[in-house]
Amino acid sequence: GQLGLGNNAPVGAQFAERGAGLPYVSFGSTSDDAIVDAATGLAFTVVLQRNGVVRAFGDNTYGQLGLGTTVANMGTLSSQKGSALPRVELGTGMGAVAIGAGKDFTCVVRNDTARSVVCFGNNANAQLAMPLSSLTWGRAAAEMGDGLPLVPLGSGVVARSLALGTSHACALLESESRPGVTQLKCWGSNVGGEVG
Repeated sequence: GQLGLGNNAPVGAQFAERGAGLPYVSFGSTSDDAIVDAATGLAFTVVLQRNGVVRAFGDNTYGQLGLGTTVANMGTLSSQKGSALPRVELGTGMGAVAIGAGKDFTCVVRNDTARSVVCFGNNANAQLAMPLSSLTWGRAAAEMGDGLPLVPLGSGVVARSLALGTSHACALLESESRPGVTQLKCWGSNVGGEVG
């Protein structure tokens, strides 16, 4: 279901499925519903709408869709596509301004004044910036919304964007007191020195 088409059939192998024949997924008819960003993981997709809503579809083995449930997949049924997909609950009154997808986890920059970062999915390599005692996050309702822990990025900075790899994540941060001055903070697997 990672293509968001309401089925699990491959697309693009047939000539008629290319170019103008390539299907698209609609998330609504207003400009607020428009998709402004998308990120793909191993077998899932996350989208950010102009109105700050995040939706995700595909594999949910580790909770990477942010559904707060153990449902294995989302998007394989015709009733599970576009605006019918559930919203990712990011906390009371929270939307998103940026998204990122790793192999089997997702991170989001929320639209609060601090531009806080939250992550959910697989945490086997601390890619959610949580203790390894929590191997997954996002598979229970209490783990989403106001139950999402913030990635500890320090004070005096706001997150501007995210970049996620297989099992690590980085946030581009801007100083609150010195606009334009940025720094990069990374967390997760460091087997190849990927977090600096």
